[in-house]
Amino acid sequence: MITNILISMILIMILCLSLVLFYMLKYNRNFLKQIQSIRGTVLGMLEVGEYAPLFRTVDEQGNRIVAKNLYREKSTLLIFAHSQCSACKEVVKQLSKIEKNYDINIIVNNRDTLFDDSELKSHIPKNVHYLREEFLASTYLVQSTPTVFLIKDERIAASALVTKPQTLLNMLLDERSKNEVFKSAL
Repeated sequence: MITNILISMILIMILCLSLVLFYMLKYNRNFLKQIQSIRGTVLGMLEVGEYAPLFRTVDEQGNRIVAKNLYREKSTLLIFAHSQCSACKEVVKQLSKIEKNYDINIIVNNRDTLFDDSELKSHIPKNVHYLREEFLASTYLVQSTPTVFLIKDERIAASALVTKPQTLLNMLLDERSKNEVFKSAL
C-alpha cells in the first residue's frame, strides 16, 4: 500500500516537472523569436566572406539566371523584398539611381508569391532581374525584408537589413571607397 502511494506521488511529481519544462521551452522559444533582430543585424544570416549560395532560375522576363555566371561577371546586389513591405518599395525606388551610378548586376527577389506585386514591379528598371521565389530567401537565411547582399567574387562582401534607402546607398559607397583605396595602394 505504501509502495502504491509513493509511486503515485512520483508520477505526479514527474507530470508537474514535465509541465514546467514544457512551459519553459515555450517561453524560451518566444523569447528567442523576439531577439532575432538586434539593431538591424539579423542573427543567423550568412556572414561576410562566405561563399554566396548558387542558384539557377528564370526571371519574370523569361531570362535564364545562373548565379555563378553573374557573380563571376561583376559585383551583384541581391535584394530580398516582399510585396506588402513599404520599406522594400522605398528601397526598390532607388534601383534606377544605383543602376546609373554603379557597374553592378541587380537581382530583386520577391519572397512573397501570394499577394499582388504590381506596385513593387512598377519601380524596377528594365535591366534589373526580378524573381518571385520563396526558396531563395531560405537559401540565404533571410528572415526579414528588405535584406540586401552585396556579392563580389562569388563571396558576400556586405549584407544588411535595410530599413531606409540611404542605408543601401551608404553600403554601396563604402564598398566603392574600399575598392578605390585598394586600387590606389597597388
